[in-house]
Amino acid sequence: MQRIFMPLLALLCLCASAYAQQPLRLQSTDPLTDYTDLMPLKKQLAGATVIGAGEGTHGTREFFRMKHRLFRFLAQEMGYTVFAIEDSPVGAGLIQRFIETGEGNPIAIIREHFHKVYQVSELSDMVYWMRDYNLKHDKSSALPGSIASRCITSGRN
Repeated sequence: MQRIFMPLLALLCLCASAYAQQPLRLQSTDPLTDYTDLMPLKKQLAGATVIGAGEGTHGTREFFRMKHRLFRFLAQEMGYTVFAIEDSPVGAGLIQRFIETGEGNPIAIIREHFHKVYQVSELSDMVYWMRDYNLKHDKSSALPGSIASRCITSGRN
């Protein structure tokens, strides 16, 4: 009996562990898609204060769209308010000013002050969304942020 039980227990533990770490099946990279497929992240990321989102290649449309979608989810569903990207501190300041005041042109700022791998319309789309989100939410829910060295910001409340 023990010979059967132990391997069965080990198999059940292996299956439970594999289930807990199953990758999400994403519906879409479109930032406007609902968050049904991302909802399991709420439980998995509940204790996280910083979440990193890398990419397999720089400047790829789908990666930037997914980052935008993920950031919207984190902001709207979990209260995150900072998006950081390693690039120009000057550009970050100008983008931050746009997010807070509407001054400036994000497309021109990204083109003039950011590395060419970030010069994609999907990044400016996210910046416009951040500005719009700020305008529609009270100060405690907005994306105020502060400029960190080489980051665009807009942390978690």
